[in-house]
Amino acid sequence: MNYKHVIVISYDAFAAEDWSLAASLPHMALLLQRGTYTNQLRSVTPSLTYAAHTTMVTGYEPEEHGIAHNNPFQPFVREKDQAWFWFSQQIRKPTLYDLLQQHRMTTAALLWPVTAGANIRYHLPEVRAIGKENQVWKVLRYGSPMYCLELEMRFGSLRKGSEQPQLDHFTAEAAAYTFRKKQPHLMLVHWIELDEMKHHYGTNSPQVREAMHHTDEHLGRIVRAVKESGKWDETAFVVVGDHSQINLHTKVFLNRWLRDQGYLNVENRTFRAWFQSTGGGAYLHISPEEAGLLEMIERKLAIVSKDVGDCFRRTLRVNGRFFVEANPGFCFDDDWENPALNTSWSAKTQGATHGYSKEIESYTSNLLVSGADIQASLTLGNMDMVDIAPSIAALFGVNMQSAGRNVRPLWTIQ
Repeated sequence: MNYKHVIVISYDAFAAEDWSLAASLPHMALLLQRGTYTNQLRSVTPSLTYAAHTTMVTGYEPEEHGIAHNNPFQPFVREKDQAWFWFSQQIRKPTLYDLLQQHRMTTAALLWPVTAGANIRYHLPEVRAIGKENQVWKVLRYGSPMYCLELEMRFGSLRKGSEQPQLDHFTAEAAAYTFRKKQPHLMLVHWIELDEMKHHYGTNSPQVREAMHHTDEHLGRIVRAVKESGKWDETAFVVVGDHSQINLHTKVFLNRWLRDQGYLNVENRTFRAWFQSTGGGAYLHISPEEAGLLEMIERKLAIVSKDVGDCFRRTLRVNGRFFVEANPGFCFDDDWENPALNTSWSAKTQGATHGYSKEIESYTSNLLVSGADIQASLTLGNMDMVDIAPSIAALFGVNMQSAGRNVRPLWTIQ
């Protein structure tokens, strides 16, 4: 059958190791009764939120759709002050929500990455004020103004800035309300608490287990809204994780190392080479007149890696650039002048991160597809994130080409 409504819910950092707990919780268990799933969903390389979410809605890899990092390249700008790839116009490929608009279907998105300014009917964008910008103004400018104000009036008291679990609670209530009152054909929802807890406390922490319980409660809010609307049998759910995370013990400051080697000048804010970290990896940017530096830097990195316990897993080309990947347990940081390091360029750390390549063993995520005519108890096996968008389109009976090819639906519809 073709579904009239599809709700896509992203649990940021929902990894294979979280599946057992998630599947035991009441609302995920309910969806499983009429659904199929996999714990072997491969992310993108590097496995970053904005790159992965853009692949989910385009069916293309980052090199093709153009969002290969969370942030544009901004040397000498602190992370808290950096712009992100917030804007839909930065995507180089057609999106699922654009395709459905062409078929006269209504769309909604709540904090879905890289959608600011998109042609989405009910839209609360994921943007953040930087510098002298005003957060409220920015949301209203790049989202649906009246809709955003409506959500703020009804549910704004639930939120406490970007703190968790309050933010996800707000988003869940707003999503449930949106389905009840607006009944969009496609609704995209992004929840962030699980990712945040893993970053701070590690993948096996009590805070992560608590976040999983919160997330299932949020899921229940939307399930109830669908049932109360009388649309249960006409609605499919897609619950997906964008990447896994890996626990850490050492942080490596590659730009501090470049500074010590004379490749960047802090006083003049100039560089001959700069590493843009992804957490589990880093892109190397070389100024145009210094193209010959690549071989020299690669040779030196192979030597100095041993100084911090063999931190490099490998070097490769990713999205058209030289990319160095960390071994599990290590991560990279953009900081170029941390005074606490003195002459060292590594430090002990904790928590977890992502941004590695998708080929690391057991570094996979989950995908659940649930609907009235989805064959239950079928496992999907190995999947790639590029297959999600055309498969969601197929739930509506719409054909979407992905990376220049037609992709079959990845679940069996009876």
